[in-house]
Amino acid sequence: VYQVDFVVLALGRYSGIPKFLLGKGPEVFHGEVIHFKDYAAMDYEVATKYIKGKRIVVVGAKRSALDIAMECC
Repeated sequence: VYQVDFVVLALGRYSGIPKFLLGKGPEVFHGEVIHFKDYAAMDYEVATKYIKGKRIVVVGAKRSALDIAMECC
């Protein structure tokens, strides 16, 4: 079990947030779920304040996920 403040879904530029089974999706997570496009649209200062002091998980395995994971580190 991992405890995080928010999840960034970096599943592809055109993927959006996937559909989940009832009771198995973002509604059971008490943090925030955002798509990488929403994070990437923030300017550097806003993004820095947004992630400061938070535990984050980035879901994805390609360039956008790696870019955001590196920036959050």
